[in-house]
Parts: sequence; structure tokens; C-alpha cells
Amino acid sequence: MYRYSNLRQEIFNPNFIFVSKILSGFLNPIYFFLNLFKTKSSYNKDKIKTIVITEYYCIGDIYIILPAVESLHKHFFNAKIILICSIEAEPLAKNIEFFDEVIPFNAPWKEKPLNLIKIWQSRDFARSLRDKDIDLAIDFRGDIRNNWFLYQIKSKYSIGYNFTGGHYFIDKANIFPHHLHQKDRALNLVNSIGVKPFIKRKEQRRNQSGYIVLHPGAGDSRRTWSNKLWIELIKILSDKHKIAIVKVPETKDLIDELKTDNKSIKIFSGDLIDFNSWLKNQRLLVGPDSMAGHLAAYLNIPVVSIFGSQNPELTKPIGFNVKVLKPNGNCKHNRKHWRLCKECINMVKPSEVFNVINQVLKIK
Repeated sequence: MYRYSNLRQEIFNPNFIFVSKILSGFLNPIYFFLNLFKTKSSYNKDKIKTIVITEYYCIGDIYIILPAVESLHKHFFNAKIILICSIEAEPLAKNIEFFDEVIPFNAPWKEKPLNLIKIWQSRDFARSLRDKDIDLAIDFRGDIRNNWFLYQIKSKYSIGYNFTGGHYFIDKANIFPHHLHQKDRALNLVNSIGVKPFIKRKEQRRNQSGYIVLHPGAGDSRRTWSNKLWIELIKILSDKHKIAIVKVPETKDLIDELKTDNKSIKIFSGDLIDFNSWLKNQRLLVGPDSMAGHLAAYLNIPVVSIFGSQNPELTKPIGFNVKVLKPNGNCKHNRKHWRLCKECINMVKPSEVFNVINQVLKIK
């Protein structure tokens, strides 16, 4: 099995950490001087009326931090909670009960190559949020660029992590616990201002007549299986189970192959809102480390999640019945990415996934 050390971080590219800390050191005296003229404000729970949370990277990240958001909702029960998220995530985020307002924003530092004009525009966007009179601003990521964004908002108080630098951008910069799951890092951060974990448990959905849903798509092709392995799993499953595959851009070739083989499989096609509504009534979801697994876990649908070389203890879906498969042994491939490996995830066998599906569904 993989052995993951608590001493080695697997959240940020080491090269990015190196560059960002140099930048942070360069900016330190500048912002030390600017902060001398900044109005000092201390944290006061009773004065928190408007909270802004920034989570504009992956859609799945929003579902991972929800326990922390729910805890904030319970702690500051009269406060308005605003989420700043990606444009792609906006439709789903608006369906989450803990957010009173959702504002879409595509962070330019997610894109390559870096566009300085868009970064300047993001500064203007952040400053436009000052009209909302924000009392508390929170960022869970620990990215110097996110902390800079919070600084532009000028909330009365701000908290975050300073792992890649920029502690001077936020009022309370916490030490980044890189060994914790993303959910627990979020809970740890809000706990630093006295917010205790509050998670309302929901009953697991048991939809025996639903489909076993296959969602092969992921934001990075190195996170998911080859088409050959998906087809092999489908062949094993199709004898006894109703199968549905989700149509996304990454599954076009796979679906075309299945049509050629005359496989009788439901193809789900729709936007994220449609997918959210449809998934609630399904039996189980199988997929790689991606948004779909986190959404299914949030909806209390059983999940079988396939990982490669990345550490599942940091980002796996959190739910009632989640099983993770990963290859045995350490990654020994000549990979180009610092964390992801296509060869590693392809080492997980369809027969292994099939056996875990049967375990989750309690089929002998």
C-alpha cells in the first residue's frame, strides 16, 4: 500500500511554494509599511453580520468545506454567508442551503499563461465587494494569491493559512496543517476563532432501483482510468446491474466505443443542476478523484472512488459509505507531474472495483 508521510506536503507544487515564498519575502517590508496605516480591528463574535468565503478552484472543494460552513452557520446564526466561487460552480452552489448569496469569480491565477490585466481586474472585483460591509473574510486554501485577494476586500477581520506566504494580507494567519484532510483543515481554521464543529447528520439514501453511475470525467486526465478499463468494468457489471454513464466532454470517445459495441447503457446528459437532481435517486457512483464523488457523498449516495498516485487521505469524498481504491506500492513511473500519475491509476483493476462495489451494496 502507499505510505504517506505527515512530514511531506502534497497540497502545492514544491516549485510554486519556493517561488511564492520568495515573492512573499520581497513584499513583506512593503506591506509592513502599508499595514502601519491600516485600521486595526479585533475579532468580536457579536459584531459578525456578514461573512465572505472564497472557494473558487475546483467545484468539489465547495462540498469538502461544507462541514466548516455549516459550523459557521450554526455559530453565527444571524450572519449572512456569501460564497465567492468559480463561474462553473455557481449553479450548484446556489442550491446549497448555507449560502445566502453566491458570487461567481474566475481567479486569473488558475489560468495559464498568467494574464496581468486579468489580475488587475480581479483586484477591482475584490474592491467592489467592500460595498457589502464584510465583517469576516475566510480563505481555506493557504495560497498567497488568495490571501492577497482577501486583503483587497478590506473586511473588518480576515483569517486564512499562510503556507505559501502573505501572512501580512490577513489578520489571523494560521499554520497550515498539510497532513490533514481538506475538510479537517477547513474545520481547523474556523476553530481558530472559536467555531466548534457542528455537522447535522443525514440518513444514507438507499435507492435499490437506481443506477450504478459511472462518472469517468475529471479535470485532469491523469486522475482517471483509460477507456479500456472503464469498458472492462462495464462488461463485468452489465450482467446484473443497471448502469448509467455520465456524458461529459471527457467521455465522448468512451461513449462512442460503447455504442459501437451495442451496449445497452443509459447515457445521462444534462447540466450540473440536472445531474444533481438525477443523482439523488441513484444507487451508487463510481468515479475518480473529482467533483462527482464529492457531490454524491454530499447527497448521501454510496461512492467508490478510484485514486492514483495522489494521497486519498487529503481529498477523498467524505460520506456515509465511501470506499477508496488505490494501487499497491509507491509510484515508480517516470511521471511529469509532481503529484499525479496516469500509469498509477491504471494499475487499479476493474475486478477490484467490482468487488468493492459488491461490498458497498452488500452483494455476495
